[in-house]
Amino acid sequence: MTVMGKKSVLLFLIPGILSAAGFPEAQAAQTRKVKVVWGDAIAYELSTVADSSVRYDGTAFVVRREENEPVNRVIINTAYFEREAENLWDFFSSGIRPGASSLSRRPDLALSLIALEEKISNGGALSGTEKKEILEELELLERELKIAAWYPVYNKAVTEKKNAAAARRYFIQLFSDIRKSTIEFHELSHLLDERRLRAGLSAEFSGPEQRRFARDSEIRAFITELAYGCNPRDSLWQAVSGVKDEVKQGRDVDASLSKFADVLRASEKTGIPGVRGIVACLCTLSTEQSRAIALRLYDGYRLTFSRITPAA
Repeated sequence: MTVMGKKSVLLFLIPGILSAAGFPEAQAAQTRKVKVVWGDAIAYELSTVADSSVRYDGTAFVVRREENEPVNRVIINTAYFEREAENLWDFFSSGIRPGASSLSRRPDLALSLIALEEKISNGGALSGTEKKEILEELELLERELKIAAWYPVYNKAVTEKKNAAAARRYFIQLFSDIRKSTIEFHELSHLLDERRLRAGLSAEFSGPEQRRFARDSEIRAFITELAYGCNPRDSLWQAVSGVKDEVKQGRDVDASLSKFADVLRASEKTGIPGVRGIVACLCTLSTEQSRAIALRLYDGYRLTFSRITPAA
């Protein structure tokens, strides 16, 4: 395949860093960018595509072109953005508005989620009753985080535009811009981990070590969203959806429960009310509070394998 008229091949592959091979999206037009993430400048090429034939909304990989230096690539797939934004628009247009959090009636939910994460990580199983109860609470939390994340954006659209059609278009555009920014930072975190891995890896690693690296890289990418994204409540909303999947399956799928449990633990140490009040407070989380949580969490997932240099 070709990218910008030059042949591209995979330079390096780890879970979370995907090969260009088989990705026609890699032929899309690119914008060259540089961003500083966790103190490191990353030069990369960003492409935006709308391809409903693939399931991902973002991916990252590294390619080598002819004799040139490795090139970081980030691809964002917006194929599903409009449909999701329209669903949110219809949700709020039905009259849904923020209200007093009913989560305050379950002050022990955070403790339950932390205990659940520890149970599943140790191979424990949930009873049918436990699963039903926690899923009911997660449904409520998911709904409240959705409102917290996107009602302010909806309100901005209807306030700034003169008619419903224009406001709807504006909301969809705002949704797309916010999601693209979040995904971009998520993928840059993976690329940063790949760079640090390559710098410290003396030989190929596989098996449990590779799986742990991939899992920790995914958690670090989520933490990066909280640190750099402009709508951290959306990241939390999406994380809760992943938590529900893990509860239903009774196993770790993509570390969603670990991500959320870590946020709950860190929140207690950043000035947010004690753990019994944390869950309700997440729905009012500011970007400043989110960054404070992320800063506390990030170093907890340092790349510390025997053949990998610890992250700076």
